Amino acid sequence: MKPENYNVGTLPIDMIVTLMKLLVVDSFKDFFNFFIAWAQTQRRSVIILLLDYFPLRDLYKYRQIGGSSDATYFDRFFRIGEQLRINDAICYGRCRDIVCGLGNIERHFTVMNEMASTGQFLYMVGKFVVKNVYKKQRSSVSTVDNLKCLRSHPHYRMSITHALKHLQSIYWTMVVCNSAPKVDIQATCGLHTLDSKSSLLNGSNGCGMIEECMFCDIATLLNVFTNSCT
Repeated sequence: MKPENYNVGTLPIDMIVTLMKLLVVDSFKDFFNFFIAWAQTQRRSVIILLLDYFPLRDLYKYRQIGGSSDATYFDRFFRIGEQLRINDAICYGRCRDIVCGLGNIERHFTVMNEMASTGQFLYMVGKFVVKNVYKKQRSSVSTVDNLKCLRSHPHYRMSITHALKHLQSIYWTMVVCNSAPKVDIQATCGLHTLDSKSSLLNGSNGCGMIEECMFCDIATLLNVFTNSCT
């Protein structure tokens, strides 16, 4: 019997989340259909509560897994998330559109700035990366100032690896489906040699000076989309 045939509307949210996590591994279509079957019996506020409880950023990587049908259901699910103003869905949509050059790019940057201003780390990192990779007018002074702000976040070293990998997932899904050109940035630190196998993506900045070298951090952040292609 398929999951949607059960009376899923009466199950507690934590159980719904557990079932969704199991379903998404094999098929985003099954994941989506289960979510819709549950959501049809719920108030809008409860649906938002579920989507806030289930970090949608953990789903970014599934856009490139499975067939075209799964990708279609993925896009439908994230459109629902955006309509409900779920931050992780908005972050995905704005980053995707900036990467692909879709719509009002300045408006997308404005939304990213607004999200970053809430102090939530993923959006702060997303703003820094997409602004410095894709915005045509920027200065080295503003780049350094923005990184200082980012590095002052209390969870910077603890959370930077996961944030960058989430951004890579967004970018790489667009490249795989030929919606965006590959980024060919090769930023370097003028003081140290970066080790691509030992970077912020793996819990350090590559030069052995984890707390000290801001320029190694800048280079790693700017290379995040380049490294996602290798």
